Amino acid sequence: MNSMSVWKDNEAAPEPLFHAFNTAITVWHVTDWLWHYSPELRIKLATKFQFVFEESPTGIKRGLEKFQDAIVPHCDALGVCREIATGSKHMWKNKVDPNIKAQAVWAKAIDGAGFARPGDQVRIATRGKQLWPAS
Repeated sequence: MNSMSVWKDNEAAPEPLFHAFNTAITVWHVTDWLWHYSPELRIKLATKFQFVFEESPTGIKRGLEKFQDAIVPHCDALGVCREIATGSKHMWKNKVDPNIKAQAVWAKAIDGAGFARPGDQVRIATRGKQLWPAS
């Protein structure tokens, strides 16, 4: 099998693995960029997600945490991105999501994407429930 979606012990990490990792970290950081875009947007976000924050350096930092905590329940994939981004930067976390576990789970690709071809073994992740159909 010549696909880059299969990682062998003696090879460097395949490019698709790096892209997936980089995408997860970037997606999570969009919450930072969104929150810090403008005071007007912070007010809209706080109103939409029903939390209060103070427009001061400390209040903005606490508001970001409240915003992130409020938005994750609306998107399972964003919660996984949070775990990957935070876990890649820190040895431990203050907030642990019990529904996300680090697992090495491989499954056959149903459809091709990037370097993966149908039937290739690819890594998948779940958040306490199945996000893809079983193969």
